[in-house]
Parts: sequence; C-alpha cells; structure tokens
Amino acid sequence: MQKLVPYEDYLGTKLFHPGYKPDIVQAVSLSQKLNLLILDLATKKHQQTKKPVEYHIKELKQQADKIINGMIADVSSTRVTRLFGFMVKNMLQRMYHLGVHVREDEIHRLRDLALEAQERGISLVFLPCHKSHIDYLVVSYVLYVSGIALPHIAAGDNLNLPLIGMLLRGNGAFFIRRQWGDDKLYAAIMQEYIKHLLKKGYNLEAFIEGTRSRTGKLLPPKFGILKIILDAVLSGSCSDAYVVPVSIGYDKVIETPTYQDELMGTPKVKESLGQLLTGGFNLLQLKWGRIDVRFGKHLSLKDFIDESRSLKKPKSDTAILQALGYQTMSSINNISVIMPTALVGTILLTLRGRGVGRNELIRKVIKLRKEIRQRGGSVAEFDTESYGEVVERAIKVLGELIGRRFDILEPVYYPMKRFALSYYRNQVIHLFVHEAIMSVGMYTKIKAGGSPQQQRIHVVPNLMDDVSFISQLLKFEFVYQGQGLEGNVEQTIQTLVKSNVITLGEDEQGRWITLSDDERRIGRETFDFYCFLLWPFIETYWLAAVSLYTLVPPKNVNEMYWVPEQLYMKRCQIFGKTLYYEGDLSYFEAVNKETLGNAITRLQQMGLIKVFKGSKPPGAYNGTSNAWVGLSREWVPAERLPEAALTDVVDFLKTRRRLPLARRTVNTVHESVEEETEDFGFENWYKLRPKGRLWDFCEHIGRFRREGKNRRDTSTVATRVLRLARHAVNWGETKKQKKESKL
Repeated sequence: MQKLVPYEDYLGTKLFHPGYKPDIVQAVSLSQKLNLLILDLATKKHQQTKKPVEYHIKELKQQADKIINGMIADVSSTRVTRLFGFMVKNMLQRMYHLGVHVREDEIHRLRDLALEAQERGISLVFLPCHKSHIDYLVVSYVLYVSGIALPHIAAGDNLNLPLIGMLLRGNGAFFIRRQWGDDKLYAAIMQEYIKHLLKKGYNLEAFIEGTRSRTGKLLPPKFGILKIILDAVLSGSCSDAYVVPVSIGYDKVIETPTYQDELMGTPKVKESLGQLLTGGFNLLQLKWGRIDVRFGKHLSLKDFIDESRSLKKPKSDTAILQALGYQTMSSINNISVIMPTALVGTILLTLRGRGVGRNELIRKVIKLRKEIRQRGGSVAEFDTESYGEVVERAIKVLGELIGRRFDILEPVYYPMKRFALSYYRNQVIHLFVHEAIMSVGMYTKIKAGGSPQQQRIHVVPNLMDDVSFISQLLKFEFVYQGQGLEGNVEQTIQTLVKSNVITLGEDEQGRWITLSDDERRIGRETFDFYCFLLWPFIETYWLAAVSLYTLVPPKNVNEMYWVPEQLYMKRCQIFGKTLYYEGDLSYFEAVNKETLGNAITRLQQMGLIKVFKGSKPPGAYNGTSNAWVGLSREWVPAERLPEAALTDVVDFLKTRRRLPLARRTVNTVHESVEEETEDFGFENWYKLRPKGRLWDFCEHIGRFRREGKNRRDTSTVATRVLRLARHAVNWGETKKQKKESKL
C-alpha cells in the first residue's frame, strides 16, 4: 500500500472544479441529437393524445433532466475524493493484509500513456474484468496513488445506495440501468453523456463482462457500453481513445459464499451499505491475502478501426465491435495473475483420489506453477516465502472450503466445498483450455481401454472432428487463440508431445496420437488433470441438452409448446440435482445457473431452442412471463415418452404429505392420468429405446463425459435419465401455475 498523496497534480483532463457538473448537464441537455429525439417523441405522443406538442416537449425535458441528474458523476470536490481514498485504503489494508500489488514497469508505462493522452486530448478507457464489488474501489485506488486522473465508472444503479452512492458518484461513478429496452430517451441520454466525456478527454472505466463473474472465469463480453465508445470514434465525436485491459486477481473474493447461492437459483440479495463497504466489523478484520492488478498494453481505437477496414475483406462495424470485445477478453486472460489460492484449489479439484498429503500437494503446486509460467502465464510472486509457506497460507485463506486431517501419518487435505472451490479452479482453466479440449476428445478412446495400439486416435478425421465439436459447443465459455481450428490443434499436439503427455506417429491412414509410455507410467496424471478442468462444463452442456426433454410437448399439441424461461431453468436445476445425487452427474457445480444459461443460449444459437420475448405466445404453458422457451419443431422426438411417467413421483409426494393412497386421479402438467398406486408404468420405460435427432445429440455430448460406475449401461441410463426428465416437468411451478394447470 502506497502512502496517500495530495490528489492535485495528476495526469489527465482536469476534474474537481465548481463548474464540472453544471457544464456536463448543460452539454448533454442541449445536445442536438437528444433534442431532435424529444421533438420526435413529442410529435408521436401528440398524435396519440391530441395534446399540444409543446406540452409533451416540456414533459419529456423534465424526464430527461431527472435521468441526467440521476445518472451523471459529480467529481467536483477533492475533499470527497480524499475522504474516500482514506476509507478505501484502510478497508483494503484490513481485508487484504498482504496489500495491493502492481508492477512498477506497468505503472511507468501507464503514466507515459496518460501523458500522451493528455497532450492529444483523448481518453483512457479502462476495461477490467469483474469479480467483486471491490473492483470499483481497487482500480480507482491504484490510479489515485499513481497520479492518474480518476476514471468515470459505468456502475449499475443497484449501487446507487444512500451515502455509498454519493461517495461513489463523487469519485467518478455514473449509475446506469442494467437494461433499458425500448426506452429511447434513456438510451440517447446515456450515449450523449458518454460521448461528451470522450470528447472532453475524461477517462472512462467499464466492466466488459457487464456483471460480476460468479464462476471465477471470464464471461462473454457485453457490447452495450463498448458500442457507444466505438461509435463515438466512428462518428468523429472524438478523434481517438486508448483502450487499456485490466486484470484484477484476489486471493479470496468477498462474495464467494453468496455466489454459490445465486448460482443455485437463490434470488440475489440487494446490496446494502454495510455489505458493500464495511461488511461489519468481522469482515474488516479478515486477512484474505493479497490483490494483484495488471494493466495490459493499450490499443488505439482509431488504429484498430483503420486496420479492420484495410483488410482485403473489410469488417463491418458490428464485426469490428465483436473483434474488439473478444480481443480485450483475450488480453485480460493473458495478463491475469494466478493466485496461490487458485493453485491449491485447482490441485484439490483435479485429484482422482479423496485427498492429498502435504508433501504431494506442494509438489503438485510447484509443477502447476511451472506449467503456467511455461505458457506465458503470471503467478503471484512468492517473494521470500517457501512453497510450503505459500501453500499453508493459501489453505488458511480458503478456510472451510478445505478439509484437513492431522491425526494420521501426515497432514492430508481434501475438498470440503467443491462447488465453492470451483471458483478458484476456473481462474486457471484459460491457460490449459486447448490441452483440455484435446484430452477430453481423446478420452472417448482412452476410456475404452485396450493396448496402446488400440487407443490410438487418428488426427484426421477423428480427433479433428471431436475437437471441433467440443470447441464449437463451448464457444461461449472460452476465448480461443486466433489460429483457427487446424492451427490450434497442431500447436496443441506439439505442446503435448513436448511435455511427454502424448506420442505422435503415422501409419497408412495418416497421423495418430496416443498417451505416451511415461504418461501411462505416472497414472495419466497430466492427462487426467486436463480432463478434470473441462469435465464440469461438458456435464453442464449435457444436462442442458437432456433437459430439452422437459420441453417436449404433449401428444395432443401440434404447435410450438412454450414454457416460461425461469420455470425451464428451475426444471434444469432440479433435474441436475437429482441426477447428481443418483450418481448420473459427476459435478454438482454443473448445475450452476450461469453456465446453464450460456448452454441454453448456445442451444438456441444451434437451433434446438426457440426463444420468445414478450407476452404469452400461442401454445404457451400456463403462467405469466416476459420470456419463453420452446423446443424447435424439427427437434421434437417422433416417438413421445410414456405418458404415465409422472405418476410415481406425484404419488410419492402425496405420500409424503400424508394424503390418501387409494385409487385417485393425478393432475399433471400434460393431462390427467388415473393410476393404481402400485402400478407406476415402469414396464413402459424398461421397453424404451430412445432414438431420434435429439437423443443422438445428447449422446454425442455424453461421449466426452467422465465415466462413472452408474453410466456404463447405456440402456439403463437412458431409461433413468429420460424418466427423471419427465418428472422435472412437475417441478419449479409457482402456486398460481399449479392452480392454472389443474383448472
């Protein structure tokens, strides 16, 4: 932690003057684009209400003034900034006792860039990853002590809380809605405000992921704010802007316990002042290690646009925007620092056994650190600490996530809360994603057993087809290197050969690979490590695929069968939890809402799912929602599942509720079915042999899943999984929906 210095002689467009806020309010209010929009909206309202246009103009301008004053930052007083700087410094010192670490050469480079931007009258646009609410404070704090003008930060309006909102606003935060839909007035005001900031050369900060990552890895980029910034340069509102990727790494993230609850479907708790800034006395007394901040090499937006347009096939503005977003994400991955807690968490979750002894854990941490550095990754510097001390400190920081046994021959550590630990493992996966994809592709052959010769897999077409399928399936999860499929496969083969994980050979059918003798000798340690990194994601996408059977319409429905999107997510999660506890799903974290959401979006993009936004569409399931999902007609199985599938679970629930067990009529989502309590129609399921396009797709993903003892009998698995999928139709309903379905 550096000593706080008077914040006066900083690099960048000058802040902190009495006319700061009035000047910006006036500039936005008087912008030509905004006033033309107001006139257009007033004219349309006049046609609807017949009231004078002037009346509606006055009304809209009042609305605009309210939005502007509620949105913009108010960086007028150094007193507020110094007070906030003092509070943040003391908070970070108490929570992260090992300090905030930055590289001195990066700060020198950043100051040179800030000086150049100041001379050119352009902005620095900081694009950090987003892991915690503390991110807002950390980046500003580092810039504060480095003598660089504070950025104007795009913050969600959920943080505009009493007192904390005033402090954040006084230090550059401007509050925006998460979504503004068709509110043209709001969108225009935000665009004009951001363009004005860029025109004046004020620094900006926006979290490119849009929201905090609950899983530990980067989320796909959100393009809302980034599009406004890019449009400002494209339209000439500003001459240029320098984009600076920022990575923030924590030994431990404050919100990790709440993330797990949110990922399992628990409604998000609204932030409060105590939770956000102080978290109470206990929070401020925690010793959670260190924070590492890295600043990547800057990118000139003007140069990026010019290069994109100078190609033989010039990119469209949309393609330029997407390329900018994903290039920024790749840069953040490249500069991110792997913390000791991530090393330890990754090792514990990639074990085949129950736990690991202390000495073996240290050996594996050393090996993993070496592998990361060989790939150009950064690991938090250990300074004078030994590896043993670093591991012990990481275990202490992770606390109750790790189990310990000291009453045996040597200390043994094992994962206690695998779901929470997966947050730390996911911080490492981007460094090994290509090796992991190839290893999971090879696993389809390796798990079959046999001699090394029998386990050979030909690069073309077998390996290439499998790697292509997995890569495309998980395209929303990872940022791949830009060499294309063939280039990435070839480089990955060479990497694995060099590290002695695989052997490369050739026969009359072409080149083949298989596990090396050394890798077999050490029990597939490295190969399994790669597979363990990716398997939870494979499981989630398989779960999303088989959950499509909960969208299969009843036999008497011949049109699109729509279900509320939230209800469908509940079905997926309760279905996944059941599969996990019955042994058909290996990873509980596979049920997490964030990755399931990505999987559903990917299935929609692949054409399996259709999404309807708006009020209830024709053929909709009973209920109310603003978003609906349905199984595409071409993917609906020709042979429907047995209709009696739901009665056994409904009867069981009635038994638990002490209802009569006599002969009765059971109302299900699809239709009423009269059954004897003793006869659940299981014989129909045992005769079932699933087939068709949808089941083939599920099976294709299933080939790459981790094999378990409950999944070797394909026929039994199919029966059990599909029967549970039909059970899931009865779960996740609201009381109102249950009443409507009975009616």
